[in-house]
Amino acid sequence: MLLSAHFPFYSVLWGWGPAFQHLVFGLLLSLILIELLLMNFRKIPFTCSYQAGKANITVLGVLYWFAFTSYAYTMATLELWLLHDDARWNGAVVLLLAVLGGLVVWRKTMIVDGSGLVYEDAPNPDVQTLGLET
Repeated sequence: MLLSAHFPFYSVLWGWGPAFQHLVFGLLLSLILIELLLMNFRKIPFTCSYQAGKANITVLGVLYWFAFTSYAYTMATLELWLLHDDARWNGAVVLLLAVLGGLVVWRKTMIVDGSGLVYEDAPNPDVQTLGLET
C-alpha cells in the first residue's frame, strides 16, 4: 500500500508520532471506504461474464471525480484538525474503528441472511417488455 510505503519518509520529515498517526488514519479511512464501495457488490471476481451497457461511464466518471476530490480535501482537513489534539485524535480513532467494525458485521450478516454471493449473472432477455401488465 502506498501509504505504508511513505511511512519512513514521513517519519523523518514529521517525526515518528505524527507519521504513525497519519498512517493509522489513512488505513482506517481506506478500509472504511473499501467496505462502503463494495457493500452491494455480491459477485465473485472473474466468475460472472461482463454485460456491457449497464452503466453510463461518462456520468459515473464525472460523479466519481467530484466525489474523490471532495473526499480527499475533506479528509485531509479533518486529519490536520485531529492531529492538533490527542483527545480528538483518540476519539476519532475509536469512532473510525467502531464504524469499520459495524460495516464488517453488517456485510457478514447480509451474506448470511440470504443476499449471498452471485456466481453467474442471468443473461439479458432477447425480448424486453415494458412491464405494463395490470
